[in-house]
Order: sequence, then structure tokens, then C-alpha cells
Amino acid sequence: MADDEAQIRALLGRMEAGYRAKDARQVMAAVAPDAVVCSLAPPLVVRGGDKSDIGDGRLVDMTTAAGVQEWMDKFGDAEFEYEFRDLEVAASGDVAFVHGLARMGAVGQFSMWLRITFGLRKRDGAWRITYGHQSVPFYMDKGFRAATDLQP
Repeated sequence: MADDEAQIRALLGRMEAGYRAKDARQVMAAVAPDAVVCSLAPPLVVRGGDKSDIGDGRLVDMTTAAGVQEWMDKFGDAEFEYEFRDLEVAASGDVAFVHGLARMGAVGQFSMWLRITFGLRKRDGAWRITYGHQSVPFYMDKGFRAATDLQP
């Protein structure tokens, strides 16, 4: 199990580095082609071929490197920040579960913490994310504003 956890943490480390380098291919190398994703961008759930609304009328397939790259490119030359924190990893056989926090931002534009959950499967000896979930809490007042100002 310790080896599986080390492999999963290394996979997520490469994903994290891919975000910081704005390298969508590196990010998506961690994700299985048949992954189900519940990201911050609408709609509620996406699978390969589904389109996510990344703003300004742009709809892209965020389950592909091309879609993720288009999203990253919208931040222009700004340095992109991405980090995982407080990851808990549980692995047994060919199934694993990870949860924790992530911070993402573009220098001079935004920075926010979010909750993350990943389900992973080990296929052909390699771990890949088959389920990804990102969420931001919201204030329970009448405004239902996303609580993007929270810090761990």
C-alpha cells in the first residue's frame, strides 16, 4: 500500500506541476480518458465530449488537454499558481480515494482555495484519476455567494 500511495502522490505532484507550467498535456496525463469530472465550471457533471462553460461564451471539453489548455490560456502571461494541501490517500487493490484542498490562482487576477476529491483506478499498472470533484463552499445567506475568500 505504501508504494501505491507514493505512486499516487507522485502522479498528483506531476499534475500540480503541469498546472503551474500551464501544460495541459501534463495535467491530463493524470486523468483517465473515461473520467467523470465535477469541476467548478458548469455543468454539474462532464464526461468526455461534454462541454464546460469557461466564461465569455466559450464552451470547451475540459476532459481533454485541448480544452484545459484553452482554459489556461485565458489567463494570458500571468503566472498560474496551483498547489495541493492536506491530501489524504487511501488505496486498496486497484482502487484509491484522495481528498484534500487545492489552491489555484493567476498572479494579479485571483487566488482561491477549493475542496478536491479524486477517485483513482490502477489500470495496466498505472494509477489514473477516473473521478474528479472540485467544490467551493458558499455563504448560506440569501446571496448564496461562493466563499472564495476562505483560507485553510
